[in-house]
Amino acid sequence: MNNLNDNTRQLEENINFLNSQSNQLAESIHGIETNLGRYPSNNVTGRSGMERMERITASEVQTIKEILKKEDTAAAILRRFKASSLSRSLDLPFAKETVGIVATLASVENDAISRILSEYLGLANMLAIVCKTSEGVKSLEDPFVGGFVPNDPQKKLALPMPRLPNGECPEGFIDYAVNMIHLDHNLVSFVTAGGHGLRETLFYALFSRVQVYKTRNDMMHALPCIHKGALSLDGGMMKKHGVFSFGSRNEVEVQFPITPGLSDLPENLIEAEERLRKLQWEKTKVEADVKRELKLLDDLEGTSQGNEYLP
Repeated sequence: MNNLNDNTRQLEENINFLNSQSNQLAESIHGIETNLGRYPSNNVTGRSGMERMERITASEVQTIKEILKKEDTAAAILRRFKASSLSRSLDLPFAKETVGIVATLASVENDAISRILSEYLGLANMLAIVCKTSEGVKSLEDPFVGGFVPNDPQKKLALPMPRLPNGECPEGFIDYAVNMIHLDHNLVSFVTAGGHGLRETLFYALFSRVQVYKTRNDMMHALPCIHKGALSLDGGMMKKHGVFSFGSRNEVEVQFPITPGLSDLPENLIEAEERLRKLQWEKTKVEADVKRELKLLDDLEGTSQGNEYLP
């Protein structure tokens, strides 16, 4: 019986310690988020950096309108629910456990990029709902294996430049599609339970290593170094299985919103974003440890109660 009491006491101490750690992490996260919100904007007088990044643009409004037109989709239902007063009065898990709709999680620099990337993914993928729960992120847990572009505030993936047989980078190559999307300020620091961000999980799963070129001719000349598909800003598309698509096509109604003139952030802000990302992941791991210890305590207390009936 003494051993049982000792084990119970140890578990309770572990839980208290982990809860204390979680609270400290929450305070650190809040402090960084507050500082980020106070960062002065160079583009909008009188607005903080956070306010500038979170303000909704006309392009984002158009994207949301197009989503709402798809009335029978889960994406439209989710948007309508979150915009209603009902969402603030009901504590529904499905609403809290969603990160968002793919089409609203990122923006791009211009209409040409928006059109071609959205068309590549297709309407079903653009309307897909991304979840926070372990069940919802199972498909996201096979992330890109590699590093990030140094000091990049958007955590772009350090993918190698495509090379022709002669060793030169093909003419007209712009970037990989996965690096041409701009994640919202609040989503750059979002991490899955495994500590990975949306770019190296969700968007890498969607775009893989699809290359983007200025013209179709550039894309065709680069065929020897294209392995996972390619796009061109004038409408060329090559899927990874080698199917080409040229000429006019039906545009996908729901497209990524446009944020022109995306600018890099100062190094101190980049460091703050990275620190925030790590703290949020640490907090997620501590919370998982608390749940495990609570389960052990419940099991132990159940055993203790059962022993009372033993002869």
